[in-house]
Amino acid sequence: MIINALKIADKMDSMMSSEDVTFHKPNPEVYLESAKRVGVAPSDCIVFEDSFSGVTAGINAGMKVVGVLSAHTKEQLPPCSFYINDYSEVNVDKILEILDEK
Repeated sequence: MIINALKIADKMDSMMSSEDVTFHKPNPEVYLESAKRVGVAPSDCIVFEDSFSGVTAGINAGMKVVGVLSAHTKEQLPPCSFYINDYSEVNVDKILEILDEK
């Protein structure tokens, strides 16, 4: 619904929903399949997640995770590469820095 409202579907290389996977978060299937569809190694991906199961799925996929603190505190989520309260707190330089972390 949001993609349609923003009229950005043509900008997306891949979109997935719960109907596209067999296993749901915290299983990493959705993230691994997403990376596969766009031809990117999981280690070169960043997941933005606001739930315990979503963060866990991203970590289990071998991806960097940015914890979005919209519904939980840092202490309520597994350890993330970075945390934000909203998307204004992240920029391209920060994304590149996160991707460079070992």
